[in-house]
Amino acid sequence: MTNTRKYAALNFTHDILKASTKPLIIQEIWEQGKDTAFVNKLSLNGKTPWNTLGARLFVEVRDKPSDTRFIIV
Repeated sequence: MTNTRKYAALNFTHDILKASTKPLIIQEIWEQGKDTAFVNKLSLNGKTPWNTLGARLFVEVRDKPSDTRFIIV
């Protein structure tokens, strides 16, 4: 059986932040990421995908504060 994991919003966020030299707010993450190849792997539907990214990031940091790859600055 092959691994068919989807490229998740948190992976997208992590990849964009890794490439950045400074902390970014969610709108900046989306703006920088939408012009990359990463966005083609991402499956987000809706009119405000940056809000979806923000919500998923918020839940990740809130629910796993000691077990996440993200920090709030």
